[in-house]
Amino acid sequence: KPPGSLATNPKEVDEITIRRWHNIYKGNLGTTTNIEHITNFHRKHGHNITHHRPYKLNPIRTTELIERIRTMNVTANGLDAVYIQDLKILPPSAIAWLASMYQRIEAGANWPAPTTVAKAAYLSKDNTKTTDPLQYRVLAIMSVPYRLWATTRLQALDLWIKKHQLDEIYAGMLGIGADEGWYTTAW
Repeated sequence: KPPGSLATNPKEVDEITIRRWHNIYKGNLGTTTNIEHITNFHRKHGHNITHHRPYKLNPIRTTELIERIRTMNVTANGLDAVYIQDLKILPPSAIAWLASMYQRIEAGANWPAPTTVAKAAYLSKDNTKTTDPLQYRVLAIMSVPYRLWATTRLQALDLWIKKHQLDEIYAGMLGIGADEGWYTTAW
């Protein structure tokens, strides 16, 4: 497309976005592979990394999913066209099947294909630069069944996460964000 023209075809928008964001996503590894980069980092900084036994998660239970579904807010659906409202009307036997599916996935089975794709929503960072793909925040909207699994697992990891919370980190935990960092340093 000529510079300054607009793309409306979703495939074309995707290609333009990928092309513009490529250098950011590839990082600054240069010709070093990810494994080499990780090995070099660990060799240099490994003594600073805390080592703990792996955290054991229990298999996802039906009752856990029923409670999580009950408390989920209504949000956008993914490309699989499953809505949170759909899950809220399922009988316990269907939720048990879902719990069983998650257990099989966590044991190594593949995710169902419709749950592995995301819908992209573009939020403008600067309304004066609407033709620059880098001036958009791209949100990936995953399928509702995937988000249900993710929030269930995040909830299960809450105690482990809190155990490793550092006073210097203001992100990655419920109720802790940039505002707390600003507030702490301002006073």
